[in-house]
Amino acid sequence: MEAALPLLLKQLKLARFRSHWQRLAQQAEAEGWSPGQFLYALCEQEVDHRQVARRQRLLRDAHLPWQKGIDGFDQQQIEAKHWQELQVLSRSHTWLLQAENLLLFGPSGVGKTHLAIAITMAMIEQDQACRFFPATALVQLLQKAKASFELPALIQKLDRYALLVIDDISTYGAASWKPQCCLS
Repeated sequence: MEAALPLLLKQLKLARFRSHWQRLAQQAEAEGWSPGQFLYALCEQEVDHRQVARRQRLLRDAHLPWQKGIDGFDQQQIEAKHWQELQVLSRSHTWLLQAENLLLFGPSGVGKTHLAIAITMAMIEQDQACRFFPATALVQLLQKAKASFELPALIQKLDRYALLVIDDISTYGAASWKPQCCLS
């Protein structure tokens, strides 16, 4: 039975079980765990491992140009009211579930991209699939898909993301804008 167990665990795609069951079984025996406690500990390790792997995959799939958190942002550029709104948005993904849009406006260099990345990372931490695009890259991707008659498939692929970040749409008239955020 013990020889067949690793093969069964591999077939079931339980990598953590396969690599840790023997060590954990020894610990369970030494500490007098019930079979349920042993199974719970194995399952807990598997779930933890899968959550970490999923977050890493979501982060990689987001295609962020860099990683920055909201804590590292110099909020002096933003009105206190807007800063509080952004903090609330980064702590909860209910606005995504309600299909709300977040628009960040302001002149060049005030940190709109930093904020967008920070919010994206916060959403990934909440297990939400996100994708970051420079606006020109997204337009080129859409044009290429349209030219090759693959636009519906691309739209369907993009639709799987809870959050699409489109960065640097335009700088026209940006110098006259004050930094602000807007949820619509």
